[in-house]
Amino acid sequence: MYEIILTYFKNPVKVVVLCTLIYSILSLKKIGRMHKYLLTVLIVCFIIELLNTTLKVCGISTVISTTFGTIIHHGIWLLILGNFVHFRFPYKVLLYSFLFISFVNLFFIEGAITFNYSTFITGAFIYIFIFTYECFQKLKSENLLFFSSNNFVLISAPIILFFGYSFYFSFKDYWLGEIKIYGVKFYDILSLFVNVIYYTFLNLYIYRQVKSDYAGKRQD
Repeated sequence: MYEIILTYFKNPVKVVVLCTLIYSILSLKKIGRMHKYLLTVLIVCFIIELLNTTLKVCGISTVISTTFGTIIHHGIWLLILGNFVHFRFPYKVLLYSFLFISFVNLFFIEGAITFNYSTFITGAFIYIFIFTYECFQKLKSENLLFFSSNNFVLISAPIILFFGYSFYFSFKDYWLGEIKIYGVKFYDILSLFVNVIYYTFLNLYIYRQVKSDYAGKRQD
């Protein structure tokens, strides 16, 4: 147990995941739909990070846990984004297509012996496509206030993470991640960069939500 805890807290990304989860639990008093989704995302991220740490310490592969974590993580983010789309039927088709492709890929294509790169990239591409389309629709309708809203902060959070990891996973080359830049592995640099942006946006969303709720109470 001590080795698992020590290994977990040696990784700055894992520490940020835990801190963000604790911050969200303590701060988000009003449990609306978006808050439930966000808490679910953070709980899933924490469980996967803790489970993967435990498996690595025990010398067990993390392929299955990471793949399932990816499917759940991407699926929840697509559900979050779905609250802001206007083309409901095409959105549902894309959402169910992602879930179908993910499980077909897991059981029949890339399988359970290697991380399902295609699943991550497919989910990321679908999310970015829908996000971009909706942004253009907001611009077209001159709804510029949306881009300064807290909801926009929330749905923007995973964009860099999806772009960064998809770029890396598209090569499907383990040795690319082993390349060292000033003594640090490329994968570690990429992972830290995209996750810092990801969790910064999530923490910003939580902070702005808390500030908004406090302002609302003062008005009451």
